Amino acid sequence: MLTVHNVTKTYYFKNGQENVLQDVTIAFPSGKATALLGPSGSGKSTLLNIIGGLDNAYQGEVCLFGQCLNRQNRALYDSYRLNQVGFVFQSFYLMEQQTVSDNVTLGLLPLKLPTKEIESRVASVLEQVGLQEFAQVKANLLSGGQKQRVAIARALVKNPAIIIADEPTGALDSETAAQVLELLLSFKKDGKIVIIVTHDEDIAQKCDYIARIQDGKILQSPPNEDKPKQLTWKKPKFSWRESLRLMMHNLWQRKTRNAIMSGFASIGIISLILTTSLGIGAQLYLQQQVDREFNPKEVVITTSDRSQPIEQTFINELKNDERVASVETAYPIILTKVTYDDTAAGGSPTISVPDLTQNQADRMNVLYGTLPITTEIALAIQEDYAKKLVDNPEELVGKTVRLVASGYQEDAQIVEVSATITGIFGEPKDENGRSFDSGPRSANGVNYVTSKALNQKIIGDSTGVTEEQLEYRVYTSDINPAKDIAALARDKGYRAVAVADVVGTINQLFDGIRVVLTSIGFISVFVAGMMIGIVMYISVIERTKEIGLMRALGYRRFDIGRIFLGESIAIGFITGVVGCIVAYSLSFGVNIGFYDLVGFDIVSIPWTSFVAALTIAMTMGLLGGIIPAIIAARKDPVVALRTE
Repeated sequence: MLTVHNVTKTYYFKNGQENVLQDVTIAFPSGKATALLGPSGSGKSTLLNIIGGLDNAYQGEVCLFGQCLNRQNRALYDSYRLNQVGFVFQSFYLMEQQTVSDNVTLGLLPLKLPTKEIESRVASVLEQVGLQEFAQVKANLLSGGQKQRVAIARALVKNPAIIIADEPTGALDSETAAQVLELLLSFKKDGKIVIIVTHDEDIAQKCDYIARIQDGKILQSPPNEDKPKQLTWKKPKFSWRESLRLMMHNLWQRKTRNAIMSGFASIGIISLILTTSLGIGAQLYLQQQVDREFNPKEVVITTSDRSQPIEQTFINELKNDERVASVETAYPIILTKVTYDDTAAGGSPTISVPDLTQNQADRMNVLYGTLPITTEIALAIQEDYAKKLVDNPEELVGKTVRLVASGYQEDAQIVEVSATITGIFGEPKDENGRSFDSGPRSANGVNYVTSKALNQKIIGDSTGVTEEQLEYRVYTSDINPAKDIAALARDKGYRAVAVADVVGTINQLFDGIRVVLTSIGFISVFVAGMMIGIVMYISVIERTKEIGLMRALGYRRFDIGRIFLGESIAIGFITGVVGCIVAYSLSFGVNIGFYDLVGFDIVSIPWTSFVAALTIAMTMGLLGGIIPAIIAARKDPVVALRTE
């Protein structure tokens, strides 16, 4: 027996209050059908919400088989609705896009039963209401009477002690209404407490007892046949697996809207991936160009006055420095003229073989012969420059030419030496065979490359010294110490040029650019997160009745919040996947478009960027869904069920 003792319900307003129920005491016997009869506004729905566990803001007691509900224990109320109460609503409250079986199963999910038991219960109750053949039919394809039978099956599948039917025939024709009423009345033989809320006297007369209510007061009540009984209470345990399944179903049900929203939201992820990757790619490209043209571990140290050599003690100090791999004399020369037979060509900047990196040597594009080796007194000549000496440059390979040159010292004398031409080179080319306008060290118009031995001879003949001390090349073991070595040389009063300084400046510049680009990307992601939050909030508003139904079925606030938050995170994950796929696809187009220009994949996307993007997208979904999930979880089930 369900008993209500001295229940009073008061609504408080700004300018007063209204007593909806006034000291109500009533009993609903087991194995009997009781009609709660009264006109609109009499307090029927309010009393229904209280005895159904949807409303705990009242004074008095509600007891089932002698066990009274504790109004302060929210978890107890969830368990009460889950285990003991089955609701049948006038408006059915079915998930229209789900099957009959899924709608009935919804009432069992918080019980965390074995799958076979769930299937058995659902099949049994559908047979009981005559819908076994409609198990896999979507609810929106059913008639009104069939929908109400589904609602009854959903209430009955939990085997509750109480069946509460709120105007169950109000939306049905007379013939169907009679069938539904007969079905509801049949459950009393199982010892259930059947409560039918109605304002129809004919329906009330078919019940065992009539409880009349008017103006919040009970005018007629069934007899009190209280028989204590020990009830079994199961705590709601809505599993993560079932929660995930329900989330995926809800997402699929609104797939078009979710797909459009994910597509727009993915723009933020695409922007973040491409902007950061473009910054990384551009930096790698510039780093590659620097490595091709220069040695980042090299420091060129020269005297500010060519008349004074670099002190040997300082050079020895550098050689003993553990950060330094080697110290070499540079042997710079000034070459002014090359003569072959009686034909002469003017001089230009020259680069010794020791100064060439492997990349530079590979790019020299040797057409005939080879580049000179260090120990040869020889040089190689650029093709166009060679044509100033002969019509067929290939003829010069192996020939001897006369050079007019001098050392780099201030008092150096111009001398004339003989050297052998070992090869002819063309315009420098990259690994893809494309020509560059500049040669090694970006010196425009490089006409020849000399050997170290030739430079030493010119300096020896020109200055009388065998060891050049005006310029040294220091090679460090790593790129970072190169900056420190250059700073040390400057402190000593020498001029020092470190490629690492340039590289560091470039890296700082690109770090700043990358920060700006990343910030732009994160702004886009933030906007995308706001979009997800707005869509989820709209979803909460649209699904208010669904929330009320699930709360009436015994779902906890935590379960409701988890479903909405999970959907938001799932949308974030989908957004991230779409963003990664589109960004990866776009990178191909960008790289193809720029490859002919720079010969490099300018957009470099490491796999960690995709992992980071997915993590950010899911975090975006999490943050965007927190507030809507909290709003959904805090919905008052009574208000939610009344929402139009």
